[in-house]
Amino acid sequence: QLLEACGIIPDFFAEACITAETENPDGVNLDAIADAMDNVYQFGGFQYPLGGDLDADGVYRSQYADDPDMSPLVRFAYAVTMGGQAFECFVYQYGITAIRERGSEAAKVARFD
Repeated sequence: QLLEACGIIPDFFAEACITAETENPDGVNLDAIADAMDNVYQFGGFQYPLGGDLDADGVYRSQYADDPDMSPLVRFAYAVTMGGQAFECFVYQYGITAIRERGSEAAKVARFD
């Protein structure tokens, strides 16, 4: 049921990580993965970011006080071959998706519906 709820977002993340790593052999960053996800998705994604932030466990807190905090349905991780970085993708209800470099507070959040 969780995989069905995620749709093909995990596929976008995996393809984006592989593409970003292939196209940036000197180092992958969050922007490269976000751009690659947008290229795969073709309908906006991180080009139209949502406000808010993630806590250490990946719970999404919207910028709007009336919105409840959202725990992720799933978390996927990708370890870059060179450089030792690891990136995480969190998928929430309603197609809300967040990515971040593991151990960093910087994150990108958008809707992939």
